[in-house]
Amino acid sequence: MTVELPAAVQMANVTSEFYGHLDDRNYEQALQAFAVDGIWFRRGAAVKGHRAMREAMHARPANFHTRHIVSNVRVYQESPDAGHVLFYLTGHPYIGEIPEGGDVPLPPAHILATYRDQMCRIDGRWVIVEKRLLTTGFKDRLQLP
Repeated sequence: MTVELPAAVQMANVTSEFYGHLDDRNYEQALQAFAVDGIWFRRGAAVKGHRAMREAMHARPANFHTRHIVSNVRVYQESPDAGHVLFYLTGHPYIGEIPEGGDVPLPPAHILATYRDQMCRIDGRWVIVEKRLLTTGFKDRLQLP
């Protein structure tokens, strides 16, 4: 039996799934969160479309690991096929090797920020058309690759 989730749950899931796939380096799945011509405002620049997003993701060094925590999620559906998700994002980067099956110490938070994912429904599926940083509550001086 397939249960149709409410639109608000579907939109929140798209946001969370994007970061889960990004952290796991499953970039093709991460791209599925975006419209083909979507815009990801990343590190002060607009990354437009799947091709540019793919290049940005693959430019991450092999020893650069992240864990993003999505919290305080608020979903606003403006119409049957449009809405946005507001959320806090806490980013924990780690630069270094992780031994097979091993653990590393929890890195400190690099950023605590409020983001907005503007979404639309295309062919019955919610996707991000624009991912944008709204406010930064905290950011350390670590220069990330």
